[in-house]
Amino acid sequence: MKTKARKCRECGIAEKKVEFKSKSNICQPCHKTYMQKYRKKNRKKLSAQTQGWKENNRARHNKSSRDNYNTSAGRAKHTARVEKTHRTWLSHLLNKVKGASVDLNYLCRLLARQGGRCAHTGVEMVHCFNNLSSMALGKVNADKGYVKGNVQLICQGASYMARYFIGKDVSGFVKAIIEANRTTWLGADISKAVREMLVAEAVPVGKSGGFKVELRRR
Repeated sequence: MKTKARKCRECGIAEKKVEFKSKSNICQPCHKTYMQKYRKKNRKKLSAQTQGWKENNRARHNKSSRDNYNTSAGRAKHTARVEKTHRTWLSHLLNKVKGASVDLNYLCRLLARQGGRCAHTGVEMVHCFNNLSSMALGKVNADKGYVKGNVQLICQGASYMARYFIGKDVSGFVKAIIEANRTTWLGADISKAVREMLVAEAVPVGKSGGFKVELRRR
């Protein structure tokens, strides 16, 4: 006995003309549209379900994330996500500046050249508001505009100081703080030769504005 050809419940197209979901009465294109609408309508509910599953299966989720990152496709996806975050934040900064002659691609290349660190302090910049390490736009020469060669990416803390002082003074101030506290941060029992090989760097912690000191080789 021949089975009756299915018709999509949404568009009415017969099975032979379009691909169907397995054991379903809806075709692939219509199913995709239906799921998009469903996710948009039930965003809060699905988000709570996902968050609850992650909390109840933290070890499994972390292992899955690590395994996924170790694949070439996973690393590519992670890199794309990071680049998207960078572009979104840089676009936000660019929109706040009037009369800038640089574009988004230029700022992305500039961020890559700086290694994601502030041009004045060397602090690794973050993407969040009300944080001294937040990324901001700065000028090399305050008398010129935001043009190529005169733009630099700095942290919010350096941006506040740069409003009243030149970049050279800001960098010198930060270095003076680190040098003055080198013995305290590294420990008095460490030899002078070892201290000179290390750099004490202030790393922000949380959203409260606090920081911790980490050591790295010069």
